[in-house]
Amino acid sequence: MKAILIAEKPSLARSIEDAYKKMNFPDEIHFLALRGHILTLLSPEEYDSSWGRPWRKDVLPMIPEKFKYKVVVQKDNDCRELYKKVKDELTSNKYDYVINACDAGREGELIFYEIYKTTGCKLPIKRFWSNSTTEDACKKALNNLIDDKDPSLKCLKASSQYRAYFDWLVGMNFSRAFTLQANSGRTHALGRVMTPTLAMIVNRELEIQNFVPQNYWEIKASFNTNPEYEGTYIDDEKESKIFDKSKADSIIGSLSGFDGIVESVDKVEEKKNAPTLHSLLELQREANRVTWVFS
Repeated sequence: MKAILIAEKPSLARSIEDAYKKMNFPDEIHFLALRGHILTLLSPEEYDSSWGRPWRKDVLPMIPEKFKYKVVVQKDNDCRELYKKVKDELTSNKYDYVINACDAGREGELIFYEIYKTTGCKLPIKRFWSNSTTEDACKKALNNLIDDKDPSLKCLKASSQYRAYFDWLVGMNFSRAFTLQANSGRTHALGRVMTPTLAMIVNRELEIQNFVPQNYWEIKASFNTNPEYEGTYIDDEKESKIFDKSKADSIIGSLSGFDGIVESVDKVEEKKNAPTLHSLLELQREANRVTWVFS
């Protein structure tokens, strides 16, 4: 059998192809690489001329009957040429199936399926799934291709597509509504990601500007040890700062008459190199460990 593999970027395609050449994969694979998103959803006026300029409140909300994609416009036409190349291969009838080797995640699903659907390809799909591009990881992923009909992949695909539609609906409608309401003579862009991200930056800047210094006290005790040891009082919430002096005095008074004993002191010297810069994959993993709470 013969397959065509679509990778999200050239470096990933090269890594997979290098691993493929060093293994006995049962099928012949032709490799193609995208460069991220080479398609984008149509602009509002491309769905309906009344949704174009001048913007009007009476046409809001704009909700297309069916979302459609177009090739990203660039001066060098690279995206157009790449799209034509991919489309010609996917519709050439030379292959038995296509391998989706875009990044293992929601955005990778979207990048692959916007191409797959727009080209009208009907080939069966198998998913190359790996968060690493090492030779062993690529070989393992090739030997364990996932059928596109797997329930988890179907949900991931739906999630990626609906998020793209939601981003369009929020960005296009709210930007127009806010711009028209503000009536300031300039465009005000709003978006699902951009707006809360800007809010985080603005709120942090306001915290800095409105910061009021506040006195606090810490309780320290010296222990007659060899070498001498100084300890700091820490409360049940592992906080050493006390903002009420009378409370600090009360704690000191409650400790009078008690002898403290240092049972052991461990000192270890370590040498650590500065951490390397994040790769995109490591950055995504780090971000996924953080939960943002907006108020």
